[in-house]
Amino acid sequence: MPQMMPLTWLLMLFFMSMIIIMTISFIYFLPIFPHLNMLKLSSSISPKWFWKW
Repeated sequence: MPQMMPLTWLLMLFFMSMIIIMTISFIYFLPIFPHLNMLKLSSSISPKWFWKW
């Protein structure tokens, strides 16, 4: 099956690249993660929830 082989290779490469990118981004953004989380909370959460918390 010549048509099947490139598709499977593309899928494999895609999944591998996604996993690599996710791991690299996680390792790279790990020190900034609490700050980013606080920024997200302050930007998205409503004041009522913030006061309750």
